[in-house]
Amino acid sequence: MALETMDLHEVRSAMEGILFAAGEPVNIDRICLALELDKPTAEQVLQELGDYYAFERRGIRLVRMENCYQLCSAPDYADIIRKAFEIRKPAKLSQPALEVLTIIAYYQPTTRAYVDQVRGVDSSYTMGLLQERKLIEECGRLQVPGRPRLYRTTKEFLRVFHLSSLEELPEMPGIETDGQLRMSEDGMSFSNCRDSITMWSEFGNETGYNIGFDSKRLIARIEENNTIEYHGLVLYEMEEQKKIVRRILNEGIPNEMQLSFSEIIEAGAKNRDCEEYKKACRKFQKITAIYAMFFKNSAFREEQEYRFIFKKKGTGLYREKDGFLIPYVQIQLTDKLLPIKEIVVAPKNHIDLAKKGMEYMIAEKGYDAQVSLSNINLRY
Repeated sequence: MALETMDLHEVRSAMEGILFAAGEPVNIDRICLALELDKPTAEQVLQELGDYYAFERRGIRLVRMENCYQLCSAPDYADIIRKAFEIRKPAKLSQPALEVLTIIAYYQPTTRAYVDQVRGVDSSYTMGLLQERKLIEECGRLQVPGRPRLYRTTKEFLRVFHLSSLEELPEMPGIETDGQLRMSEDGMSFSNCRDSITMWSEFGNETGYNIGFDSKRLIARIEENNTIEYHGLVLYEMEEQKKIVRRILNEGIPNEMQLSFSEIIEAGAKNRDCEEYKKACRKFQKITAIYAMFFKNSAFREEQEYRFIFKKKGTGLYREKDGFLIPYVQIQLTDKLLPIKEIVVAPKNHIDLAKKGMEYMIAEKGYDAQVSLSNINLRY
């Protein structure tokens, strides 16, 4: 059939044939080339084709994944299709897998070291599983010493989570989209633990000094030149974390949408494309993504961490520690003296000279703060 004689119905049928024959995502540019159409026209016809499948409740759907389109079976008939072909239902993603996937989706491209830092645990096994399921992939290397691998989400990720593009990820409050990063926060942490062998070992090799601040005055100083999006104590106990998630599901979202949790779930069970159900899912993703920044494994409870989340400014900074690249942020403060209350000298510096030297130095700098030795006695 000559292209110049095709009417709109025939163009739509030709597109359907291309997508059916491909059996995989087809780039919009390839469709335009085959049918000699400009991109806006092709996108409009594809939108109409997708709307037709959905409106007529056909057994197939047209899925868009960024600049690609693919025909797939309708979710409503998934169980019947699995039964017909004896296909096992794919295993659900575990909680660790969802955590890792969320971090990569919002921070991509990112490194495994960064994922580990955010979660507080090693994520190599989980990232390997996500690669096997084709939800994430390598996309180059970070141009810093060691050149760690970078990871991003895939088209399969978009298809599985019913997204046309990464732009449909729920935005975080205060986001500034720059075309690459989807999450616009940096984090900075303090600890309420002033003298702990675990903390000295992890962050100072039992040497150095622990500086204690007046918290209220410190927050005021930080806010002079920086926008604090969120701040608060990190929650380590899983039961507390579960209570918050249950409260979001059973009270927060239902109250906002004026629907009960069971009504939302029933709507989604009947039709995954139900607008109220999709809206509730987006709200849940958005809220839990914020809370997740303050959830941590109970193994780290001794840290007693207090975390600040800032609106991101520019690209990330990295430092090397024990062979890993650790991300960090720089916070600009005014030239006034910091609100320092006390300084604790580390266990390995457990000598009067270290204490006297620090007292002399801070007095020279204009500070009036107590200096004390650690209460921990190490055996050498």
